[in-house]
Amino acid sequence: MQEDRRQERDMAGMERGKYGIHGKYEKHGIHKAKGGILRVSVDADERIRDIMITGDFFFFPEEAIEELERSLVGVRVEEEELLKTVADFYRKWDIESPGIEYRDFVTAIRKACCLQI
Repeated sequence: MQEDRRQERDMAGMERGKYGIHGKYEKHGIHKAKGGILRVSVDADERIRDIMITGDFFFFPEEAIEELERSLVGVRVEEEELLKTVADFYRKWDIESPGIEYRDFVTAIRKACCLQI
């Protein structure tokens, strides 16, 4: 599992005080999906300024999670736009995430932004 890599990313977030590229992550969300737990820390209002996705789940190719984060910067936090962005990303990268669907990422992001409970 990618747990070691995720722990390193979690520790990096802790070491930088939950600060992202543009400032402090003030919003956090957790979503339990069939295949694991997604944790999202985000700096966003109407659009995502910075985001960090961690948790306990499989995601292949592993390096693509950071690319997913980059692809989400600038995206509005509206459900339709997030669904399209993440679904397109899954197709482009041929993502495999057993028990985690692209919709689960959107749910976690919207929970972090307090838009979905």
